[in-house]
Amino acid sequence: EESKVFWDQGEHDKALQIVNSLIESVRPPQQGAIFAEALLHKGKWLAKTRTESSQVVSDWLRKSSEAFGKYDASEQKKALFTLADFADGLYQKLLDKVKATEWEQSLNLRRVKERELERCKQIITKGPKNPELESYATLLRRQCELDQKDVKRVEIDLRAFLLQAMSKYIDCLKLGDKYDIRSIFRLCSLWFNNTGDAEVNELIQKHAAQIPTRKFLPLMYQLASRLSASDTSRFQDVLRGVIEKAAMEHPYHTLYQIIALSNGAHIG
Repeated sequence: EESKVFWDQGEHDKALQIVNSLIESVRPPQQGAIFAEALLHKGKWLAKTRTESSQVVSDWLRKSSEAFGKYDASEQKKALFTLADFADGLYQKLLDKVKATEWEQSLNLRRVKERELERCKQIITKGPKNPELESYATLLRRQCELDQKDVKRVEIDLRAFLLQAMSKYIDCLKLGDKYDIRSIFRLCSLWFNNTGDAEVNELIQKHAAQIPTRKFLPLMYQLASRLSASDTSRFQDVLRGVIEKAAMEHPYHTLYQIIALSNGAHIG
């Protein structure tokens, strides 16, 4: 509580010092719940101050989730949702970067450098020795390699944040009801925006059966509206499985939406 007071007063460094001291001094399992709560606050506060990398923040939040699982399982979903929300935020921020005009311009510039490097290589191979051109080609090659590493890192991070956010939202939905609305809406939104991703569809298919179908009902219209008789994609297979299970367990909430959409399409 003392650390929260300091944090609310804007004394973030002092608050983090108290939390660090608490983490080092408490002794699980007797004080397991306090230990888990301290880990959670450290992760949340590091995320807000941005004084550590996203990986460090994720590690603290993951440790908090594991600690809650051991010592206070009823509160584990709180840490899981915080981790899901954190990863989701990082994913959205990185996605915005990739969609921005500046990113497309940087990719175009990289392609120009690569074409220029190829021309230099051809001239060097066919022509007489040219130290200046060779030096320029070496510089271009290094720049291209750095650009490729940057693009690859962004692609890896984007995918990691996406899968982490989805998996933790799924865990929240499995464990309790407190974060249902936010979790199911964000989970389905991420799924709908990545329908062609095999790993995303596999994640949904693997865990959907463990999520109570009633939690999908607020989004049944959005789910049913994406059904397609002519589409044989993996996404459609997984989507049908989710809807069929919901229709069996909650027919009045599910079949009405499907019939209404079907009639609407027929009338149109």
